[in-house]
Formats: sequence, C-alpha cells, structure tokens
Amino acid sequence: SKEEADKLTVLVMADDKSGSIFAHPSPDKAIINGEYSEYMINKVVEDIDSLGYGKITMMTDKEVAMTSLQTKVQRRRHKPVIPQNAPKGDSQSNGLAEKAVRDVEEAVRTMRSCLESDMGAKLPVGHPVISWMVEAAADYINRLRESKPGSTPLEIIRGQHQPRKMADFGECIFYLPPKAIRGGTNKADKMFAQGVWVGSNSRPAEPSLASGT
Repeated sequence: SKEEADKLTVLVMADDKSGSIFAHPSPDKAIINGEYSEYMINKVVEDIDSLGYGKITMMTDKEVAMTSLQTKVQRRRHKPVIPQNAPKGDSQSNGLAEKAVRDVEEAVRTMRSCLESDMGAKLPVGHPVISWMVEAAADYINRLRESKPGSTPLEIIRGQHQPRKMADFGECIFYLPPKAIRGGTNKADKMFAQGVWVGSNSRPAEPSLASGT
C-alpha cells in the first residue's frame, strides 16, 4: 500500500560508553519467519566488534524478533554477549536506545530535506539512496557530534582526534580510486574521478572511502 511504501524500518543500536550509534535499514524488518536476516546479524556483530570491547551486555526489549536477533548475535560473536531484556514498550528502561532512534530520525529528515532542496525534486522513502542515507546519518553523528566534552564517539573509540570536515550527503566530489582500479596509468593522466558522496567506511581497521558512482 502507499502507506507502507512511505515507511522504512530501521534497526538502531547505541553504545553507552562511547555514545556511538549504528543504524541499518531493514526492508520488511528483514525478518524471515520472525527472525532477522543473516545480513543484519552479521552487520550487528561487525558493529559491536568495531567498538573494540571484549565482553558486552546487549540490551533490548522482549519483542520476538529482537530477542531472536540477540540470541543469534550471542552465538555468532566470538566474545561473550550477556543478554538483558526490558519489558516490550518500556522506553524508560532503554532510554539510550530510544534517544538514538530519535537522533537518527532527525538526522535523516534533515539530510533528506537538504538533498531534495539541492535536487529540486521529491525523494521517495522507498528509493535505494534512503538506505545509504540511514547508515550515513549514524556515521555523521559518530564523527561530528560530541558525546563527551571535546570528543566525538569515533574519537573516543579510536583514542585520537579525527577530521571533522565531511562532504554533504549526495554532494558531487572528486575522489582518488585505489591503485588496483586506476591501474598503471601514465603520470600525466588524471588521477581523480567524479563521484557522489553517500557515506564513509568508519571501521577502525580500515580507511574511510568515498563511494563513487
């Protein structure tokens, strides 16, 4: 229905130590027979491992899909995951996650409005670029918003200052392709290519990359 086409379900996680937020679009909740997809399980495990912790406590409500995801992550992760569940719908018991959801919603609304203004056109929620925008919104929060005086979530996790200047989502940019893609070009040839900025790779062990199209 049109009402459903205007909606996008998003899984949001928040880390209470660093203030980091992770957000992943989940079309149709990415649930098969009441369970999240393998893709979503792997993304959650990657997010947790990127924080660099050993044993963690993973808190969610008692919704069936969420407790199932919690169990799968507990089995998939190589380090201990201690489950802790609040009553379904009890937002006060998991206020950090509730705030993270609001922060992502606000960021996506702002980014969508800015991109629509630049394009001069309406961007439907079902468009694939919205999925990129959701993940980019969480990344912008982690890179640019201070969760502690003088430090962003990403700086807390990495233990060092990180550049806080980034391109706007959807901005046309020049980027330097990896050597494997450029090949053995002549030094007189142009090195940069044109692309559209749709986010960065914020994994601590990997460099940040512009996504070119």
